[in-house]
Amino acid sequence: MVGDNDSLTAMMPILVSEGRKRLLAMVLIFAFIAVLALVAGLLWPKKYSASTSILVGQSNIITPLMEGAAVPTGVANRASIARDVIFSNKVMDDILKTGGWLAANPSPIEQARIIEEIKNRTTVTSQKNDKLITITYTDSDPERSYEVTRRFAQLFIEESLDAKMRESQE
Repeated sequence: MVGDNDSLTAMMPILVSEGRKRLLAMVLIFAFIAVLALVAGLLWPKKYSASTSILVGQSNIITPLMEGAAVPTGVANRASIARDVIFSNKVMDDILKTGGWLAANPSPIEQARIIEEIKNRTTVTSQKNDKLITITYTDSDPERSYEVTRRFAQLFIEESLDAKMRESQE
């Protein structure tokens, strides 16, 4: 180990003198790499992600009413259920309107392709023992990214409230 440190110390004057001799070449190489990185950054497609978190209550609406009389419905994986809800046809039709994709009057096949792209750019995860659901949507348009994510959250909450109401009516 001592020999490695001594050889590095002995090479330092040589490295400094060679660096001074080739200063212009080193500066040009550095400038070229910096400009190349700048151009790549400007041409790289932009992506904007928006996410929202929803705190999901654990209690069932009917539990206090049916204490001891019936078994309340259980929920195994809230992220999976949330994914099913937000990727339903009803919600996706609303998202197509919110995102402005219906402005060009796409055919049903094009709508299905757009919906598949939206699903691929959307992630639904659960955290904190399935109590917190996070919906994240990524798009090239920052405004659309925000609006679609916000609408996903609104529609998920509306669908959850409707399901609770149907359950309590049953």
